[in-house]
Amino acid sequence: MNSTLLLSLAGFAFISAITPGPNNLLLMSSTALFGWQRSLPHLGGVLLGFAILMTSAVFGLGSVVAKWPWLVTAITDSIVQRAMIIVGVFFIAGVVACPIWMMAGDALSRYMSSGKSATYVNLAMGTLILLTALHILLG
Repeated sequence: MNSTLLLSLAGFAFISAITPGPNNLLLMSSTALFGWQRSLPHLGGVLLGFAILMTSAVFGLGSVVAKWPWLVTAITDSIVQRAMIIVGVFFIAGVVACPIWMMAGDALSRYMSSGKSATYVNLAMGTLILLTALHILLG
C-alpha cells in the first residue's frame, strides 16, 4: 500500500472514529456516569468489536475483489496484509478518537454536578431529541 493511499485511509479512519455515533455517545455517557476507570472495559469492547467488524468487512470485500479484480487498482497482494493494515489504521484512529468522547463525558459529569446544571443539560438534550424527531417527521 503506497503512502498516499495509507494517508487517505488514515484520514477516513479518523473521521469515521471521531464522528458521533452509538459507540462514541455510549462512551461519553458511560464516562459521565461511571468515570474513566470503570469505562475502560467499555472502551476495550468498542475497539475490539470494531476491529472484528473491520476484519470481517475486509475479508468479505476480498471475495468481491477476487471475483472482479478490475474493481480495485491499488491494493496489496495479500488479503491478510490488507486486513492487517486496514484494521490497524482503524484501531489506531479509535484509540485516538474514543478518549476524546470520554473526555467530553468526564467534562459533562463535572458540569452536571449541581442540580441546576443537570436541568439545563437535560432540557438541551430533550430539545435536540425533539428537533431530531421533527426533522425526521417533516423532512
